[in-house]
Amino acid sequence: IYIVDNSGNLELFNAGILVPAAEKQMNSAIRETIIFTLQSKQTKSFYVKFQYLFNVQAINAISVSDTKSFIRQTTIENLVQGVFQGLLWLMLFYNLFLFISTREKSYLYYIGYVFSFAILMLYAYQYLQDFIFPENPEVGSYFGISVFVAFLFYFLLLREFIDSRNKHPRIDKSLKIIILINSIVTALVFIFQFIFIDSFGVVGMQYVFLNALILLVYVVIILKIGNKASKIFAIGTLFLVLCMSLAIIGTYMGADPDRLTILFQLGIVGQVFVFSAGLSYKYKITEQQKQKAQEGIIIQLKENQQLQTKVNRELEQEVGKRVILPNIRTTG
Repeated sequence: IYIVDNSGNLELFNAGILVPAAEKQMNSAIRETIIFTLQSKQTKSFYVKFQYLFNVQAINAISVSDTKSFIRQTTIENLVQGVFQGLLWLMLFYNLFLFISTREKSYLYYIGYVFSFAILMLYAYQYLQDFIFPENPEVGSYFGISVFVAFLFYFLLLREFIDSRNKHPRIDKSLKIIILINSIVTALVFIFQFIFIDSFGVVGMQYVFLNALILLVYVVIILKIGNKASKIFAIGTLFLVLCMSLAIIGTYMGADPDRLTILFQLGIVGQVFVFSAGLSYKYKITEQQKQKAQEGIIIQLKENQQLQTKVNRELEQEVGKRVILPNIRTTG
């Protein structure tokens, strides 16, 4: 960024998501930011040179703001992201404790799903680049693959949640194929990122849109044939798909990307809480079924014991008769 005033004085600044922190003026804002002074009735000219490592065609939007407005906007955005991350990590640790106590695979896949989206948003808002890898920001770029991992965990969770292995063999077969394809695509993108860093950018949006369509198909199927717990799961998925689709459509129509990201995050949070409610309901039903099974076993054991007591009593009476009869004949 070149800034030239009326006197011809030149200021030079570096900014960008792949610029090391040591070369930046600021590295703690959500957006790439520089600070400059502009006095009353003073004119300054700005020249920006873009260097893209990714295959993009659009030029990043540039805006100028006063200090107070910038601080207010940054504070609000950090607060929103803090609340979003807080909710995700709260649900993550809560379900981690449930997994430790129950050993249910559903909770493990749910944890992986929530963790992937939490990392994805840390990547999208550059927190990874700015605070975890400030001097090696290119490392943070590899975490975009989290969206691939999130979908992989989703389909694993779906398969476990509706128990397709035992209840819906045909659906289970299709889910296995989708999980295999997603695993292969995720592995290939991860490998090719080391060769071409924009591998995620090339297929990311199309991948998300395709999986959103697949999710919609499964939502319709589950709403038709699933039980109450499965339908809760489907409703959560439908909410995410709706928000995700609106965000994708808005992106292509040129809407404000920040608001679209918030919409996407709203879908994630809504789905996460619905999933959590669904898992709790599923666990409750499972425990009730176990309790009924145990009660049935106890009743069966009592009936067997009563039957055994009756049989033993009849045997004792029969043996007693056989012992008494010879004595009667002898005395007679």
